[in-house]
Amino acid sequence: MARRAIRGISPVLATLILIVIAVIAGLIVYSWAMGWTRMQLGKVREQLTIRAIYIMGRNYDTGNPKYRLEIENTGDATAEVVKIRVRDEGGSVWEIGVSWRSTPGSLAYLDFEAGGLWEVGEPLDIWVFTKAGSVYEVTGMSVEAWYSYALIIWDVDRYDVGKYYIDLLNIGKGTLTVKRIGFWNETTGEWDWDETPDGKESIVIKAGAWYWNVDVETAGDYTGTVKVRVETDHGSWEGTLTAH
Repeated sequence: MARRAIRGISPVLATLILIVIAVIAGLIVYSWAMGWTRMQLGKVREQLTIRAIYIMGRNYDTGNPKYRLEIENTGDATAEVVKIRVRDEGGSVWEIGVSWRSTPGSLAYLDFEAGGLWEVGEPLDIWVFTKAGSVYEVTGMSVEAWYSYALIIWDVDRYDVGKYYIDLLNIGKGTLTVKRIGFWNETTGEWDWDETPDGKESIVIKAGAWYWNVDVETAGDYTGTVKVRVETDHGSWEGTLTAH
């Protein structure tokens, strides 16, 4: 009896089968990719942007300058900042522990103190660390003045009885004219004024500038911890310092 010949699959049918397999595989991959994308888009995302750093003044209790970071939360998750790192143009690095929260969509301010004095215009590299492990960085950001007028009394040097050199730093946006400088007299309960500091009717300090060694003379003699007040054409500032 004759044997029947075995015929193979036609090339056309084979091609159709391969196309079907490819389409099914593509649909599987597409479904997986869309599901993964939806999962990623559904995740909450932490994202902070450092917008600016300002100098605010000085805490005379600690002696530290005070600063303010402007931070925008452009993510959709609340971020908890736990540390700030700052590197100045001289390469010195400070790390400051903080506890501060930023909510989604907010532009807010983080106030902190540091042992370093960073003047208006000084470029800084800044890192912000969050509890979730993220790190946000900006390089070469210049310190800005926050207030229109502001002054820091930086140092008091007693060089003779009732005679002092005082260093002043204008951290505001405008020029200040110093009218008089005084020391608080605990005995009389009044200010002991030098009406002509540095031997002048007034001294002018431009925005962001120092005025070193202002020569101040008072009727009384003050040593150790002293309270100093500086009166200007745009307000007055005072602080408690140690007279060296």
